[in-house]
Amino acid sequence: MRGQAVIDYLILIALVLLMAIITIALFGVFPDFGRGVQTKHAQDFWKNQARPFTINEAHYDASNGRIYLAIKSHSNKGLKIKKLYLNNTQLSLFNFSEPDLEGVGRSLCDSATCITSGCNCELNMTPYSTNMVTTEYFAEESEICGQQIKNALLNLELLYSDSNGQIDVYREEGSFYLVVNCEQSFNN
Repeated sequence: MRGQAVIDYLILIALVLLMAIITIALFGVFPDFGRGVQTKHAQDFWKNQARPFTINEAHYDASNGRIYLAIKSHSNKGLKIKKLYLNNTQLSLFNFSEPDLEGVGRSLCDSATCITSGCNCELNMTPYSTNMVTTEYFAEESEICGQQIKNALLNLELLYSDSNGQIDVYREEGSFYLVVNCEQSFNN
C-alpha cells in the first residue's frame, strides 16, 4: 500500500511539472524554440523541395530596404516570372547580375514600383538556371527584421508563365514561409 502511495505521489508531481512547463511555454518563455524549428523546415523546403522554383538565398539589406533573392528554376522548359508578392505586396524586380548606375540592377518590370499600382515583370528563367534579383524598397529594418531577429518569415507568391504562355501561380502562405536572412550579406 505504501508503494502505491509513493507511485501516485510521483505521478502527481510529474503532472504538475508538465503543466508548469506547458504554461511557461505558452507565455512565451521559449519563443525561439518553435520559431527555430519552423525556420529550419521552411529553409529546407525553399532550398530543396519547392517546385518549379527554389529560392537558394534570401537576404534583407537594411542599408537600402531591399530583399535580394537567388531564384533557381527546376523546370526543363523556360519559365517567366511575371509578378512577385511578399506578404501580399507586389514588388518590382531588378536583375542583380546586371548592376546599373544605382547598383540595384536592370529593371525587369514595366514600372519602378509595383506597390502602388501593380506592374508586369519579365524575369526569364532558362531551364535549371539561377537568377540573382533584388526587389524594390520593401520595408524598414524594424518592420521586417525587428530587433535581434536573425530571420524574417514572409509569405511568398509567384505568378509565372511557361514557354507556351500558360500562366500559373505558385503560392505558399502559412505553410512554408520564405526565410529572409537579416544578418549576413548576399553572396554573388
